[in-house]
This record gives sequence, C-alpha cells and structure tokens, in this order.
Amino acid sequence: MVRFTLCLAAFAAFTLNADTRTHPGEARDYRTGRKLQVSGKAYARVFPMPGDCPLFERDQFLSDAQKALSTGGFVFVIPGDRASYGAVFCLNGYHGRIEPGLANTPDGAWVLPMPILMLAKQDRGKVGDYVKEILDSFESELRYLRSIDSEAFERVLDEWTRMRKAKPFAKELTTLLTGNPN
Repeated sequence: MVRFTLCLAAFAAFTLNADTRTHPGEARDYRTGRKLQVSGKAYARVFPMPGDCPLFERDQFLSDAQKALSTGGFVFVIPGDRASYGAVFCLNGYHGRIEPGLANTPDGAWVLPMPILMLAKQDRGKVGDYVKEILDSFESELRYLRSIDSEAFERVLDEWTRMRKAKPFAKELTTLLTGNPN
C-alpha cells in the first residue's frame, strides 16, 4: 500500500509538471545593465494600455513571476495547453513593460526578449539614444546570422514580411546588410 501511494504521488507530480511549462527570464536596467527585481504577471492576452503598470482581466491571469532572489531572475509557469501568453513587468521608478505575444515554447525556454530591459523614469530623455543603440545592435546581429546561413535568413525574413505585409522593409534590410541593392 505504501509503494502504491508513493507511485501515485510521483505520477501526480509528473502529471502536474507535464501540464505546465516553465519560462525563466531576467530584467535589467536599460542604462546600467544592473539586474532588477521586477514584478511580473503572465496573462492569456495582453494589449498596449496606458499607465505605469497596467493590470488585465482577472480571468486572463495565468502566472505570477516566481522570483529567484539570488540571481535577479524570475520564472513563469504557464499551462502547457496555451500556445502563447502575454506578460506585464513593473517596478517602482521604472516605466512598465508589456510583452503581448510570447510563445509558450518547450519547457525551459527563456522569456524573450532576454533580458527584459526596463527604462528608469529619470532616463526618459535618453530614448533617442537607446533607439540608435538598438538599431545598431539589430543590424549587427542580423548581419552575423545572415553570414552563417543566408538561405535560412532570407526564408525567415520573407515569411516575417509576408505576415506583417512589410515587403519594402525586407528589401531595404537586405540592401543594408549586403550592400547590394538588387
């Protein structure tokens, strides 16, 4: 009887874990890169809203971010039957961040973007500088990935632009990365 009970408990624990997916992540200050202890909540659906830390319908709530205080990270635990989820990240003194379309990928996949960057309210005047840095980094990362597998790069870029109806953007991006206008 004891063996049966232990097996049943182990099966129940396995079943619980099989029905959920964990997604670790971390948040950092935009300017300093310092790790932040954010409040994070995952919802079935989120959409852009005004406010420092918007909340969404309670029936859409999926998970609080479980904080790993020693590392500055967090983990969302999302039901395995969900294809995607959205998240809201908040911290006093920082602009809240909404990530609406996170894929509920296999267990253990990082929350993207990684890290979640949060802008301090006192740094609002530096947004233009940060946009330039991101664009430069974006260009560098894409050029690097394209150099490894240009066929895969072009295929994904084509799929992405078709989904977003952004063909002119794809052509300009390819020209920028290759230096070839054709």
